[in-house]
Amino acid sequence: MTGEIWDYPTRIRVTSESDANDSYLVDLTDFPVNGIFNGSCQCQHFVCVLRPKLKTPGNTFLHRCKHLRWARDHALDFILPHLKAADPNIPEDQQP
Repeated sequence: MTGEIWDYPTRIRVTSESDANDSYLVDLTDFPVNGIFNGSCQCQHFVCVLRPKLKTPGNTFLHRCKHLRWARDHALDFILPHLKAADPNIPEDQQP
């Protein structure tokens, strides 16, 4: 799998494992569960199986598809350059 930032650093387009021409939008900040962001994905497994479990009242368990787990594993690689560029403490000559 590979990924790239879609429109914001917490929204990552992740390619399908089985079809490199297909991809899914992962939003890392969707569905907070007990103070932890579960995230969401547009893949069929998340939409049909996992998201309904997250919407169950009182549910305290995290439910993540493989695209969401991949995006979380690589999130810092995508987010850190944006954080550095926005850091007012870094001199301009050291900005990316």
